[in-house]
Parts: sequence; structure tokens; C-alpha cells
Amino acid sequence: MTEEKRGPMKNFQLSNAQIADQLNTLAETDKDIDTALKTVGYPKERTAAQSFGHIMRVIIGQQVSVKAAAAIAGRVADLVGENPQPADLAKIDDDALRAAGLSRPKIKYVRSLCETVS
Repeated sequence: MTEEKRGPMKNFQLSNAQIADQLNTLAETDKDIDTALKTVGYPKERTAAQSFGHIMRVIIGQQVSVKAAAAIAGRVADLVGENPQPADLAKIDDDALRAAGLSRPKIKYVRSLCETVS
């Protein structure tokens, strides 16, 4: 993938300090956020591999339970492997992905991801 295709989000990650700084800024104007921060504290930074497979699993996990996402991701991994590449997914037809549990919109998103990173 070329540098132009990656754009400014290459290896994007927020540190704990950046998260706190941004939430403090929001809390200055939003009393609910201020209350939440005082009650439960700040979320910790999340680190994860930045790969095609990870982004694909994020798409799979949108708007479904953790358990359902894990089951669907497992079935998709059975089709394309644990560390898939766009070419691996291109070999799988939409009907097989639907049978694995992906909705039509998610298939569209994953196919678009393949085009974007190829």
C-alpha cells in the first residue's frame, strides 16, 4: 500500500495522557462527562495490531454482541485464515460470507476495505 493511501491515520493511537486531555476539555463544557469522569475515571488507551485482519474484525464486531462477533469472526477465519490479507478475502464469495454471519452491508464494507488497502 502506498503512503498516499494510508493517509494521516497511519499508526494512529491515543495515549492515556491524550485521552485525559481531550476528556478534560469536553468536561469543561459538559457536566455529564465531568460527572462520569469523577465517578468512574478515565478509560485506558487501547492497543491493538494495526492490520487488515484487525480492521476486518472491527467491522465484524460493529453493532453485535461480543459473543456474536467472536462466533462470526471465527467462522470468517475458517474461510480466510487467522491473519487474512485482502487477496484471501477476494477468493471468498458473498454467499459464503453471508453463511458465516456477515450482513450484506458488512460484506460491502469489508470488500471496500480490500480495495482501499490493495
